[in-house]
Amino acid sequence: MSTSIASTSTTKAAALAARPAPVLRPIEETDLPVIRAMIVELAVFEKLEHEVTCTIEDLRTSLFPADADVLAGRAVKSARAVILERDLAPGEQPPANLVHPLSVPNPKTNRPARLVLGFCLYFFNFSTFLGQHGVYVEDLCVRAPFRVGGYGTILLHSVIRHAVVVHGAKRVEWSVLNWNENAIRFYADKCGAKPQDEWTVYRVTGDRLAQYRDYVPTAQVEGGFAGLAERK
Repeated sequence: MSTSIASTSTTKAAALAARPAPVLRPIEETDLPVIRAMIVELAVFEKLEHEVTCTIEDLRTSLFPADADVLAGRAVKSARAVILERDLAPGEQPPANLVHPLSVPNPKTNRPARLVLGFCLYFFNFSTFLGQHGVYVEDLCVRAPFRVGGYGTILLHSVIRHAVVVHGAKRVEWSVLNWNENAIRFYADKCGAKPQDEWTVYRVTGDRLAQYRDYVPTAQVEGGFAGLAERK
């Protein structure tokens, strides 16, 4: 039995080593369909598929707002995302059970269609205690067929390094579902992340949030706040 296990392990290791190296890059607008597909895949895994309402157009508005709208203050680039992919190995076929298994090629940069392994979406937050900004990881996902091979470690470490070196982030944080023990161990073991047990997240959504459109401030509002108050 032990010989069989060792042989299988060796075979898997050899197969992984023979695969093309992964590539990490910022997403392009043509990646939005596969990004949404992976958001749904992650939600299904987390048993939260019923909460996914975002469309490709929602993602386009948030991740690729028109320059004119940004300059006019009508839009803001809400988040950033990177995609992890690799070339297909000789004779390899993409998994048939994945929606959008391959990325869209970019003829301008001679980038071919590649096998999409996962993605990470993040945005900036701010710590008043530090007086400096950090990065909040909203989603970090490796697609189910590729969760053996170290891709999650590559994606997580690369995003954290990018946050520190490029964005100057003083901390990187994210949330994890309490029942996802594998993820909790992964984050603790791979990058020394520690749970913030003294904090509880509060959230206002849906109809309760929509009621604030009709909120009339009891304080006098000026400047930008006055403009926001008038904008329904």
